[in-house]
Amino acid sequence: MGQVALRPFVHGQVSHQAFDGFTETGADVFALTIEDVELTRYQAGPGLEVLLPPRAMGSARVSGDLSVRYAASWGDTDYRVNAAMLGARVGGQLGELDDPVTLAGGLSAAWGAVESSVRGFYAEAGDQDSAGVSLGVRVTF
Repeated sequence: MGQVALRPFVHGQVSHQAFDGFTETGADVFALTIEDVELTRYQAGPGLEVLLPPRAMGSARVSGDLSVRYAASWGDTDYRVNAAMLGARVGGQLGELDDPVTLAGGLSAAWGAVESSVRGFYAEAGDQDSAGVSLGVRVTF
């Protein structure tokens, strides 16, 4: 049985999104029109990961991890989405997390060729936050 491992890391991410504009059909004068939008964001920063060693629990091998990271953000920040309805232009804006701190982790269990996992994260930046959970099953042949 192994020891708990601490791994400091640095991370970086480039995210580019392109939304094709569209006009709704079948709504007559109430049809919404959205213009094309392109956004590019960059994030980088330090983090620390805690790795729990695999451990036998019955017929399964269970392991887990936990990490915390900071991400400085730059690039497109206003995420403007221009739209029109009833002949009037309506400006919209999508939200984002500025310089978030993220706590993430997960557990996995393996029974031979079958592995299941649960992962989650929570990110916060000032008065904004984001969270998510995912479940997975993998079968190897």
